[in-house]
Amino acid sequence: MPSLRSIAVYGILPAVVAYLVVGAVLVPLYDMINRQRHENERNSDWQQLEETAARTRYDEWSAGHRKRISERQNRELEAEEDRAWIARTAQNRGFRTELLWVDGKACDHSQ
Repeated sequence: MPSLRSIAVYGILPAVVAYLVVGAVLVPLYDMINRQRHENERNSDWQQLEETAARTRYDEWSAGHRKRISERQNRELEAEEDRAWIARTAQNRGFRTELLWVDGKACDHSQ
């Protein structure tokens, strides 16, 4: 029958040492790894939110820019149509059509 001393040295002591090693080394290491993983996930979430916000701001700016360009093109088209209408009307009424456009206004150039 094994002695109490051999049971303590070969059975219980290694179990206690293993328990202490696990508690002192592996548990903090596991906690550190988990903490780093959660921090990475949180940073990733923030990065995705920032990218989404940047895309949204760009989309809003782009839509406004396209709208401004469209409005300017519409104004230019309307101005061109107005010039053509004035020229046709003047020609139909027998006026000379040599007009000089200054600051968007028709001035008689025939004088």
